[in-house]
Amino acid sequence: AKARPDDPATHNNLGVIYAARGRHDLAADAYARAIDLDPASAAAWHNLGVARGKLGDRRHAIEAYVHALGVDPSLAASHNNLAVLLTEQGDPSDRALQHALEAIRLRPDSANYHDTLASVYLRRGEINDALRAARLATKLDPDDPSLRDTLNRALDAGTSTP
Repeated sequence: AKARPDDPATHNNLGVIYAARGRHDLAADAYARAIDLDPASAAAWHNLGVARGKLGDRRHAIEAYVHALGVDPSLAASHNNLAVLLTEQGDPSDRALQHALEAIRLRPDSANYHDTLASVYLRRGEINDALRAARLATKLDPDDPSLRDTLNRALDAGTSTP
């Protein structure tokens, strides 16, 4: 970044390096600098959302993902991550569901995105839809134990409802 202080891609890449080393605070600073230099960098906005989320700053992570999607609405990962954060926050609106569905529309082969959808449906109490999404997630990636955990949560929810 010292050699190219005005290059947003350099700062974004520096953030990626910091994030890979677990330094999400420094990564967030680098992404913010990239955004200062190029506010239309959807990648930097998305990466800032990831870093803020890792730092536990959900509010700013959500804002970063919204900005990323304002620049590039086809960022499936931003839709998915936004759905996760909104669901964790207990957002009562349909926004989490809309973002989860959009992520899947953009990347129907992503087991993780179907898993997110299952979690959204579970939070909403829509057990049959949660089961359908969780089963598809485990079919897409049968070796991922976290996907089986979501399926088991959906199965448990299905047996505990009257």
